[in-house]
Amino acid sequence: MGEIRTRVALFRGETEAAQLDLIFQVTGYPVGDTLRQYESIKQWPAFAAVNTTAQNTFLARFGAGKNKVFDRAGLDLLQRLLDIDPERRVTAGEALQHEYFQEGFVDPAR
Repeated sequence: MGEIRTRVALFRGETEAAQLDLIFQVTGYPVGDTLRQYESIKQWPAFAAVNTTAQNTFLARFGAGKNKVFDRAGLDLLQRLLDIDPERRVTAGEALQHEYFQEGFVDPAR
């Protein structure tokens, strides 16, 4: 969804560690209960290269100023689709029922 609107691949990492870095740049580094789900990843040798201080840049990337590519409903849906926690991440069926698809397309540039 984000790639369709921006016409740019969201996560173009050339290595697994680079891929995680790109994901964490958008979602922020997992914390709390979500981080506990990823405890085993810390044992992975390449994890040392991952930026564990990454801040969530989601709104700056998709919802502010010249980067605003979604309206409020679109931002909400994209954020739910990209949730790093699989327990909270929206399913395809839930996504199709989201208000973004119910209200019709709204061009945020207007």
